[in-house]
Amino acid sequence: MNRALHREEARRAMAMILDGVASPLQISAYLMLLRRNGETAEELAGMVEAMRAHLPPVRRLAVDLDWPSYAEPHNQQPWFLLAALALAQGGVRVLMHGRPSDAEQPTLTRAALSLLGIEPMAGLAEAKSALGDHGFAYVGLETLLPEFHRLFAYRQQLGVRTCVNTLARALNPGSARAQLIGVAHPAYQRLHQDLLCLLDQPAAAILKGGGGEFQRNPLKVYEVGAVEAGTAVAHQWAPSAGLDAFDWRGEELDARRVADLWVGSFDHPAAEAAIVATMAVALRTLGRASSVVDAEALANQIWHGRLNGGKQTKAARRA
Repeated sequence: MNRALHREEARRAMAMILDGVASPLQISAYLMLLRRNGETAEELAGMVEAMRAHLPPVRRLAVDLDWPSYAEPHNQQPWFLLAALALAQGGVRVLMHGRPSDAEQPTLTRAALSLLGIEPMAGLAEAKSALGDHGFAYVGLETLLPEFHRLFAYRQQLGVRTCVNTLARALNPGSARAQLIGVAHPAYQRLHQDLLCLLDQPAAAILKGGGGEFQRNPLKVYEVGAVEAGTAVAHQWAPSAGLDAFDWRGEELDARRVADLWVGSFDHPAAEAAIVATMAVALRTLGRASSVVDAEALANQIWHGRLNGGKQTKAARRA
């Protein structure tokens, strides 16, 4: 087939995969065809709709911010986790989802969360309870949508990246009003914007982060792709002032450092700047700050207030 699939065709194809109707050979051929042609936003939208239809139903799962974590593999510390936890402590309900580490794709997300006393939820019902109690929950894709999670294994068999990575990031299982999506390659930024516009996502931010995670480098100028009321726009973010150069790819990958920074027993100015910079983008995406300056000021306030129990300003906790 030399043409792109229509949205409904792509939705039916993914539904067949998730229902177990398609054979491994058919799935392989389908994924390779999409890769050869280059997947379109319309195709991706149809497949995401099929995936969402297969999620377990949970009523009134109140989520403010959807935060996918699908780096492969991690080549720097997941400081973004502390941005998510600080936002949760500041009154933002954050649902994070990802996949387990394996020998081919080692990641630090779950290891760092475990050191912080946070384990993957058994499902969306349990996540609902955690969101109510703590404002943060992490759910594994292997629990959320096991039939889809198995498609990640095709990368090792086919030897190439497939659209599975893009689809997982766009899933938004809690129907959050705002999404944060990290990509590994700049070309995927606009693709995600177009996809989320088709899915009627009210608000989102997409940036090229370390390893494909949503983590802003405070030393760089950023053009963050955003979705605002169904329209694709871009925001410029300047580097943080007063920082020395730092080799992010050369940092020691020890998850204990993430936990130590959270409780204040480890000093790392560059990491803290990355956390605050990432939080600022999230706050603006959520509509809790109207400008870059206000977003960065509020992010600083929330981050530095985390050690006293997260008693933040009314602006930080506004729903």
